[in-house]
Amino acid sequence: IKMADEKILYDLLVPIEWPTVTQPLPFEELSSLWKAAATLIKGCWSVFQKIVTYPLSGGQDGRLLSAAVVTAISSRIPWQLCLNHLGDHLAVVKHDCIEIWFIQDGDKDNISLLGKCTIMRDLKPQWRKICWSTEDTHLAVGNSNGEIFLVGRNGFLVGRYRDDLGETTDLGSAYAGLCFVPAATYGKEAGHGDVLLSVTFKGVLTCFQVGDQCRELHSFSFSKEYPCGVGAFLYHAQFKTLVVAGLRSDEGISCWRILDASPHYVSTSNNTNQRVSAKYCRRLRMKRQGKNSVFHLTLSPNGRSLFAIEEEGQLSVWELPSCRMRRRWTMEEQPQCTLSVDSNSAASKRKGQRVPLDASWWNEKLVIVAYSHGDVVIVDTTVDVQLENHLDNGPEVCQPGCVVTNAVNGGCFILESESSVQSMPTSLPSLEGEETTDGDEEHEVTESPGRTAVQLLKQVLYYVTDAERFRPLQKAAKSISYKHQLLAIQSTTCEELYERRIQMQEYDQALLLARQYNLDTGVVYQKQWETAPISQESIENYLTKISNIHWVLNECTTKVPPTYSAAKELLQYGLTLANLSKLRQMQSSRSDGFAPLEDDSDEESDDEEGQEEIKVEILRWGTLSEEQIFLCQFRFKLLQLKDKLECYERILGGPHQASQRYNSEEFRRFREDNLTQVALNCARSNDADAIGILFTLFGDVLLPHWLPILSNFPETTAPAKYRVLLPSICDGVPVQWSQQSLRKLDWCEMPEVMNYYKCTEVDLQQENSGDFLYEENEEWLNFKGELSEEMLTLWYSSRAEQIDSLSGQTNLALELIEFGIKRGVSGLNTIHHELLTMYTLVYQCEVDPNLSLGMMRRMTNLEKVQAMMRKVELEDVSVVFADHVIPFLQRLEAVVKGCKAQILEDYLLSVAKGDLQPCYQIIRLLAKQNAHIKMEVSELILVSIQCIFTSERSDQYVTVYNILDCLPNRRPR
Repeated sequence: IKMADEKILYDLLVPIEWPTVTQPLPFEELSSLWKAAATLIKGCWSVFQKIVTYPLSGGQDGRLLSAAVVTAISSRIPWQLCLNHLGDHLAVVKHDCIEIWFIQDGDKDNISLLGKCTIMRDLKPQWRKICWSTEDTHLAVGNSNGEIFLVGRNGFLVGRYRDDLGETTDLGSAYAGLCFVPAATYGKEAGHGDVLLSVTFKGVLTCFQVGDQCRELHSFSFSKEYPCGVGAFLYHAQFKTLVVAGLRSDEGISCWRILDASPHYVSTSNNTNQRVSAKYCRRLRMKRQGKNSVFHLTLSPNGRSLFAIEEEGQLSVWELPSCRMRRRWTMEEQPQCTLSVDSNSAASKRKGQRVPLDASWWNEKLVIVAYSHGDVVIVDTTVDVQLENHLDNGPEVCQPGCVVTNAVNGGCFILESESSVQSMPTSLPSLEGEETTDGDEEHEVTESPGRTAVQLLKQVLYYVTDAERFRPLQKAAKSISYKHQLLAIQSTTCEELYERRIQMQEYDQALLLARQYNLDTGVVYQKQWETAPISQESIENYLTKISNIHWVLNECTTKVPPTYSAAKELLQYGLTLANLSKLRQMQSSRSDGFAPLEDDSDEESDDEEGQEEIKVEILRWGTLSEEQIFLCQFRFKLLQLKDKLECYERILGGPHQASQRYNSEEFRRFREDNLTQVALNCARSNDADAIGILFTLFGDVLLPHWLPILSNFPETTAPAKYRVLLPSICDGVPVQWSQQSLRKLDWCEMPEVMNYYKCTEVDLQQENSGDFLYEENEEWLNFKGELSEEMLTLWYSSRAEQIDSLSGQTNLALELIEFGIKRGVSGLNTIHHELLTMYTLVYQCEVDPNLSLGMMRRMTNLEKVQAMMRKVELEDVSVVFADHVIPFLQRLEAVVKGCKAQILEDYLLSVAKGDLQPCYQIIRLLAKQNAHIKMEVSELILVSIQCIFTSERSDQYVTVYNILDCLPNRRPR
């Protein structure tokens, strides 16, 4: 995808990161003197080989190829990478295994491991070759020693070729290329499927049968045409030809047609009969007459072009099948790359060796080129001038020696390896007098020639005398760490890249991209706002920079900040946006959306003049657009949330306490719940102060449910805790709760305005409706609405009975009734008497802890008196009777006149039948002048005589005389 400036906009992905591998470096036994000598000898031998002889047999360390080619290939990372033709399977060849990765639906960021196969290690893994079969069913891997592994697509080992070669450092046995060719190209001899072709750097081609029988079919040698060796080799499926590159007098690339009979391969070039002698080849290398060896070839997707990398870093493009070179670019004509690593690394010291190492096609015109120091560029092969990088924002900086794949579905893969050397920690202390030094010091400190000579002399003396005084400094052991990762360059649109930058939280790059391609920067600030903690700083840095006011107002109404100050600031900012000035601006401009708004902190609804203007403009409210309606609705919602925040602040104890006790989750529930539900929650949590504040601020909504809300206090809660909420009566009229307004009526809350943006008083009442209360308990319908004296009497009585029945705590029910009596509620005497009696029986007389008010109501008055005196000892009869029975009889007398004498007579007669002693105690108490219950003397004497005659015992004559003695007004005997 090309932009207007011919730049490819791309996204860099990291699909795979392998674990870091750390290996100890071998200890360097040789001193600097011997290492210098070894280097000198090696260099002299290399020059001697170049001048004196050129071994056609291959020679040690690959003298078939130039030193530049050997250095370039050896500079690649040890791992290899190969993408199949469909682009859905990726092979990664590691040191001792092959991994097959599956790319799901072409998504280069969605890769999973499909299979894994173990292979033999290679001494020079950079010289491995790898290729996929024509049907992408097999993978061939060729080691530098000539051994070939055939692996299935699922990661299983199918076969091995030439597995008896062993380890060797002769690069002449390494492969210049591997390729699969349809077996039908060679006739019936090759069988079915594919055959595998391999070409070594010596120019020897070998054809292998692929299948269960891994056997060699035939061989061929290119040594006549390429006596100096073959640098690269590939198969052209469209033309059914082989493309071979090496060093020869005519530019070094030729095409070979495949035959089904011997010799199997015939060159399509006109110069096939030309022979190049070894002497001419050697002279050509020494003079460097512009004839450079090609060591890498890659075929374009349409098969019409061939891209080559030459030994001195030149790049060239060739036309096929004519093998005619179209253009060559020298190093000076290639893109000027930047160093990919810092100046202290080892790669930075090789910046003079910047050469291309790997290349693959991006499309029919563009080629991906990876350089030795890590820069990856995409160049256009159709230009005849200086090559320019087509990647947006310069070359992609990777690690040195990285390799690339062909582009499939608008993207390619890059495999890189990062290495670092560290000193290994040691637990063994140094020997006494022995010194150690870090190996990096020799690179950081530049020694004088004299000091260097002294050190060399000491090393020689130590080698000769073995004296400890001449021992050189011991270097610390070191380790090297390798970190491999797979990168993916995926072409994309500016919108897709912008979205991904935001998802990856690369906000600075996203903003640069937005400004470069004129995208909406508000999306970046939206993402930053969503991830940042809400505060005054985040509001200033992000929210104020978002132009989508609809989104901003929605955030102001839905977000709950973690602190009280931030919550207040957020709501205030929302009200600043949704003001009357903005509404008028939208009405005058009639914009299709919410436009950015200048900072306008003046609230016109706070002055009388603004209110008058609204009244004047009432007739124009009927023309509100959808955006204006949204604005009014958002403002109304913000005002409601602000009122709830101020109410929550008062519940917490004021601004100072709110800043310390504020809880975002608690406030979220507080502002989202129905006001009636909030009051119920406060009642169920015994928060009477909060309910009082709610009644004061939102009385219009809550006071119709006053009594049902009080009924939600736990029955085990003492009424004294919520006595301030209990209603009262004055002069026969219920006292109304004193309400308070938080603020003046806003312009959007005026009834005539609310009708125009689909919000009325009926809607508000439905929004905070408490009808759900009465679904739980239909009896509460009797207490809904405006209070009356009859309603309060009924509620106090029923609530007291409910407390007693549900909690069994008669004292709490009695306390509620007493509060009601004190508050002037009439009609509570009966329930008060019953609860007092119940209290006496349960708590004071301990009759039955399971006694309920209903059970007590079914008892007669005599049974109640008998229950009070049932567990009383003889010596306590008069005390208990005076404390419990007499008050009970007095309350009965207040209700029914004359009933106390009859109840007293019945009780005394019931007791006298068994024992006169209790009767004596009670009669003596009643005969006292200060008795609480005054009886006529005649009634008392009559009751006493009846008790004496009722007694069935004959052993209580003394008690009889005592009863007679205590009676009043008796004559002396």
